[in-house]
Amino acid sequence: MMGADGTVRPYWEEFVEGLAALPAEEMNRRWERGQRLIADNGVTFHVHGDPQGLERPWQLDPMPLLLEAAEGRALAAGLEQRARLLNLILAD
Repeated sequence: MMGADGTVRPYWEEFVEGLAALPAEEMNRRWERGQRLIADNGVTFHVHGDPQGLERPWQLDPMPLLLEAAEGRALAAGLEQRARLLNLILAD
């Protein structure tokens, strides 16, 4: 979110401004709603190899990770490449 000089990165500015405009009570209401939706919809995950095999509720971070457009494109290209590779391996 912050550059090395301590300023907000340009692609975070709009998000930070919107966040600053929300009262704490509204932030809490939204967080609780998100947690309730996860519980109500049974969104869980398993830790591979966990001997207890317990389902755990999905964990959310209250702050999203915003990516600069170029970084997002690079990640998308890498994911597409890996998906194509996996499909080719499965087809073999």
